[in-house]
Amino acid sequence: MDLKFDIGARLNAMRSAAGFSQRQLAERAGVPHAQISNVETNKVSPSVATTRKILNGLVVGISDFFAPERSHPKVPFLALTSE
Repeated sequence: MDLKFDIGARLNAMRSAAGFSQRQLAERAGVPHAQISNVETNKVSPSVATTRKILNGLVVGISDFFAPERSHPKVPFLALTSE
């Protein structure tokens, strides 16, 4: 079992597949642009709370993000709202 997981590479791949720039994802997630950049380049390891914010911006669950064997959507799911 491979215990190494490249959070930065996974985030970069998912963000790119969703068609977002780093700035767009940062705005959607409510985090500074530099934080997205620093995570993607593995300069910092995000806290669980920050990871959740970022993944909410992509509309991806934390378990899906960390599941390497699953395929990930190329376009984020639209959040359902009740009217």
